[in-house]
Amino acid sequence: MTIESADSDIQLRASTGYVDVRIAYGGGFKSSTVEYRESSSDIGFIILSGQTERVEGQSRGIQIGFYNSIAPGEYPFPTPAFPNNYYCRYFTQNGDHRMSYEAIDGTLTIERFNKEEAFATGKFAFFAKIDDSAPRELFDGKFDIRWVDDENY
Repeated sequence: MTIESADSDIQLRASTGYVDVRIAYGGGFKSSTVEYRESSSDIGFIILSGQTERVEGQSRGIQIGFYNSIAPGEYPFPTPAFPNNYYCRYFTQNGDHRMSYEAIDGTLTIERFNKEEAFATGKFAFFAKIDDSAPRELFDGKFDIRWVDDENY
């Protein structure tokens, strides 16, 4: 099953897996919804996300992005300049309004990634500034997200 996005450059398909955040601002959480998205143009960017179930219209999650040429390894934040950039973000969602907080320090570890089979596993430990008047917050967790085979969905 391929789902069309409002952005014609992004392919959405049914995804499965998890984002398990052990340490986070407001306490750890596990995703109830995950996405594996791939740009369909020559850009070749992969976006992974895991989000909690909405309660009273509110949820939170983690989003990870990297180029489809990334190799397994550890990648430090802040990210290098284009074209070798990657990112991790913590986000909160209230209805259609999303606030994102980008990693300012830490690491993204890609343990396994296969573009052809459309899956990625790894872990992250990063700091993000949630409130300008407060110290930076640690986010630590792991992920395993993949596209679901259309025939088995």
